[in-house]
Order: sequence, then C-alpha cells, then structure tokens
Amino acid sequence: MPLSEREQRILEEIEKGLSREDPAFARAVRRAAPRSTERRRLKLGLATFAAGFAALFAFFGSGLVIWGVASFAAMVAGLTIAAGAGRSLIADARAGARDRVGRTLSGLEERLKRRHEQRGD
Repeated sequence: MPLSEREQRILEEIEKGLSREDPAFARAVRRAAPRSTERRRLKLGLATFAAGFAALFAFFGSGLVIWGVASFAAMVAGLTIAAGAGRSLIADARAGARDRVGRTLSGLEERLKRRHEQRGD
C-alpha cells in the first residue's frame, strides 16, 4: 500500500534528521537497502526463468500450445526482472566506485595542499 503525502513528508523528515545526526550510518543504510532488494529481484528473475525453461520441456512432452506460451512468457518475464535488477546493481557498484575514487582524490589533494603550505612557510 503506498504512503499518503503526510506519511511521505514525515518519513522524509525522519530521514533528514538521521542524515544530520549520523551521516555515516545514513549513507550505509541507503547503500545496503537497495542492494539487498535488487539481489532478491535478481534471484527471483533467474528462478522464474529456470521454471519457465523447465516448463518448456514439459510443453515438448505434452504438446499443449498454451503450456508452451506460458513457459515462454515465464522465461521472458524472468529475464526482464533479472536484467533490471542486474542493471541497477551495476549502476550502484559504479556509483560506489566513483565515491571511493573521489574520496581518495580529495584526501590526496588535502595532503598535497598541506605539504605545499609547509614548504612555503
């Protein structure tokens, strides 16, 4: 059931308060939650594809056209779900890598600035 506007505003206020109080924890929760959901979707998609593939062999044995159509539809649906989840997981991984590179470069920049200031003084 979707949240009402009032409930969404309350949830956003809670999230903002958490981000202000403990930014490291808020970042960790934001990164971990979507990954676990996407992993479940990936597993569900692969399982749906496998079930459709197995049902396809049953179609060859029975010859019922509706069984073949249903198994093909299950395979397509499974691949669609798995591809969407995989794409999302890859995008999250790339964003995480960019964040790590950015933090590393900013740390390096700070060290170089301090060295330069020490030598100049």
